[in-house]
Amino acid sequence: MQQSSASPKPTVISEFYKRYPYPKVDRVEYDFNLVDHFHYLARICPAYRLQLKKPQRRGRMLIAGCGTREAVMWGFSLPHFDIDAIDINETSLEISKHLAKQLELTNVNFIHGNFEYGEGINGPYDFIHSYGVLHHLENPERGLAHLEAALAPNGLMSIMVYNDANRIPLQRAQRLIHLLTKDAPKEDKENLSHHLVERGAQTTNRLRSVFQRARGEIKDNPQQFADTMLNPREVSYTIPSLVKFLKSSDLEIVSPALPVHWKAQAHLAVEQQQAFLDLSLIEQMEVCDHLEGPLFWILSQRSSERLPERPCVKQEDLFWNIVPMPMLTGAFPVEQLQLKSPHEIKVSTQRIHQNMVSISRGQGGKKFDYHQVAKAMVDQIDGINTMKEIAILACNQEGLCFEDVEQALLLILHDFIDTLAIATPDFSHCSRCPARCST
Repeated sequence: MQQSSASPKPTVISEFYKRYPYPKVDRVEYDFNLVDHFHYLARICPAYRLQLKKPQRRGRMLIAGCGTREAVMWGFSLPHFDIDAIDINETSLEISKHLAKQLELTNVNFIHGNFEYGEGINGPYDFIHSYGVLHHLENPERGLAHLEAALAPNGLMSIMVYNDANRIPLQRAQRLIHLLTKDAPKEDKENLSHHLVERGAQTTNRLRSVFQRARGEIKDNPQQFADTMLNPREVSYTIPSLVKFLKSSDLEIVSPALPVHWKAQAHLAVEQQQAFLDLSLIEQMEVCDHLEGPLFWILSQRSSERLPERPCVKQEDLFWNIVPMPMLTGAFPVEQLQLKSPHEIKVSTQRIHQNMVSISRGQGGKKFDYHQVAKAMVDQIDGINTMKEIAILACNQEGLCFEDVEQALLLILHDFIDTLAIATPDFSHCSRCPARCST
């Protein structure tokens, strides 16, 4: 574990998170195949990813605003990457370093700096990740421009920013609390905010549901309470304004990071579902935002480096020959900043009735209903079998004829990779792909 330091000027946000280091660390998740999955969603599947597995070419990653645990999660998940983790808040960095030391991480370089002004950035980076940070900057466009400038050619950027639909009620509550406590002594503001929330949760008002949720966080998760109710600076976005924000740095959305949350078909009549599917990606996302307001966690690339569609998406013979790897996901419970023994997060299957099962990635994940042959296919994903071998083995187990249900199985396997993230392709096995063979 390497360490670097700078001396960024204190800001209203750095002082806020120094007092309320965020998030509260009660678990540290890991996912060894997530970056591969991101590359697949972003239609990146040529030789660049294969080169990262060679000793002479390790990947480089930047975490812009690592907070208390992002660097540890990614450092443990990506042993084949060298990671620069920047944060403006020394308190959060110290927590992150403490956790990293327990995991004996040697691939994370912690940097105390303000990336909004380019501090600590030493590109180029193959992968840049900034989760829940850009929307707190004094000038988000300036911060994004520094990140784009550090992105390697054909690099991938993962960004999460606040969603207008979800955040506006919280921003109104923040403003209300500020107006009613702005003249109070600094040491009294937190207690006064607690009283305001407690009272607001008990009376009939437009923000009552916001206050009721916040009331439970005062004791159990004060960091979350502060982040949602006391935050001194934030902006939020709609899909059109997010597109405009990214365009300011020649970036565009290539995929949601969690496609499972961007499916509108359940809200639409049958005759409207095809109309939804005929929309562009951005238009589909806008429809979903109006209906559900999903988390704005997206994958982006430079517009000037737009890649062609993955051949395997359109060509069945190529897709059937993909070798999928199971997503290796788990979590370390954390108590008093001490990591406990990890537990694997497994695919969850529940029988509905007769031959139907409900499948989700871990408890609490969004569920999809399939014929029970889907469960048999999940059990065959081992990083060895191709898609077709998985489907045939599952059909044999369930007494089905593969040729009779081939198209249905194809759709289910697409769901497993694109939407549920149960598996991700092992690009090193995609020997028949013309995109790979041409590089």
